[in-house]
Amino acid sequence: MSAQSHSHAKDYLIQFSQDKPNWLRLLIAEAINSNGNISESKLSEIVSCLLSNDDVCIPNIQPAPVTSSSNFVLKTLEHISGVNALAPNQTVKFSDDVTVLFGLNGTGKSSYFRILNEIIGGNEEKEILSNSHKEVPDMIKAELTYHDSTDRKISFDGSVRGFAPLTACKVFDSSYLSGLLSQRTQTESVLEPLGLHLFQYIADTMTEIKRRLVEEADKLKNSKPTIKVENFSEQLANDFNDHSPSQQSVLLLKTNKDFSEDKKAELAKKQGELKILTQQNIQDRISVLKTENAEIQKVIDFLKKQEELEKLLIDVTKLSDDKAEKVRANKAALERIAVLKELPLVGTEEWKDFISAGAKLQEKQKTDEDVCIYCRQPLQSEAVKLVQAYGNYLNDESEKILESVKKVIKQKKTSISNFSVELLVSDDFKKILEETHRSDDPKQSLWDILESIQKSYQAFKEFLLHLADGNEEKRLHVCRQFYTQGVFEVSACKYYGRETHPQEFSR
Repeated sequence: MSAQSHSHAKDYLIQFSQDKPNWLRLLIAEAINSNGNISESKLSEIVSCLLSNDDVCIPNIQPAPVTSSSNFVLKTLEHISGVNALAPNQTVKFSDDVTVLFGLNGTGKSSYFRILNEIIGGNEEKEILSNSHKEVPDMIKAELTYHDSTDRKISFDGSVRGFAPLTACKVFDSSYLSGLLSQRTQTESVLEPLGLHLFQYIADTMTEIKRRLVEEADKLKNSKPTIKVENFSEQLANDFNDHSPSQQSVLLLKTNKDFSEDKKAELAKKQGELKILTQQNIQDRISVLKTENAEIQKVIDFLKKQEELEKLLIDVTKLSDDKAEKVRANKAALERIAVLKELPLVGTEEWKDFISAGAKLQEKQKTDEDVCIYCRQPLQSEAVKLVQAYGNYLNDESEKILESVKKVIKQKKTSISNFSVELLVSDDFKKILEETHRSDDPKQSLWDILESIQKSYQAFKEFLLHLADGNEEKRLHVCRQFYTQGVFEVSACKYYGRETHPQEFSR
């Protein structure tokens, strides 16, 4: 494009941008396409491009319109599909005089303007919004028919803007007037023909970009660690205080650094952590930490089981003592019924069941006590005494109280049986525990310790079950087997030292 053909500021700016850095080319392209109204997101993209100097996609720039010598008339604008809320296959016919579109907000008036603006390449690029009523928008399709000695048609799909000879047309909406309607002093006048305002706009935008870069530089300076410069040379101290070390100072530091082996190892570790942080998705890292915390919480809950087992031990001990007392009371009741001592199996569960069944049958049939409830034959005097003794035994409350205690103990046994003493962690976390050893015993890992505690918990649980059963022999066997370590020594023997000295458990 020769200088003689330049008729608009756009032409000069396009030529100027051809051999410039990516960020400046992007700035000029966006300034021209937006007619000096770059969005905040685009401005941030330009600043990012300047900082990184990466290759970016430079948008096509619509050149200044060329005045057409021919006369043409717009005939129809048809929306086929894909544009915002417009109905498909809907046509607007242009009048030879004035065409007016009217309707409520959101009915599509602006959408027709945007299509027309892009077809003729208006000074300010307008975004064509896709269909808002579909999850998968249709392809943008529109057609403009005009007459230029003959009827002609232009197909538009949103990928290209500005079709000759329609670029000679002028269109505008309210956004075009923002510069013209701004408040001015009485002595101020506006004379910005042929896009000359773009020069001033680009200059002002570059000032804004410079401000943002200075702001970013200040943030970096403030984020730098404080370095004590008392022992630095004057030149090196000044370089650090000014946040601008010279190449000579940088070379001096690199050639004279002196790190101990410990410091080198610490630096390498920090550099590795920094690399992981910069490469790893932060959400993935958060998820990993949450998983690790959940596994640690499992270990904490597992260690708290000792307190729960000790509470169970207190409960079972009280119930066991209570049962023993009720058994003694029941035996005393039997002894008071002397006539029953002569009978075999008196006091056994089978004997009690037999007596209870007979009492229920007698109550149901309302039979006289002088008649046998089973054979219905008269009873002799001695037999009548036995029946009366049975009745006295069954009416004694000690038996009912004993059965009530047994029922509570049975429920407590169920609770103990259902009490889990396992430590359930993932295989990955178990591996971490196996690889972590005690500082005072490198041969023993954390997993070894937890596994030992788990065995102690299991022994404690067995102990409680035997205690609830009243099985003294099995209870002492468990005590002897697991006395030598862990929770069992601390807890079980603590409560049973009053009956069997803990030293006897280790025999």
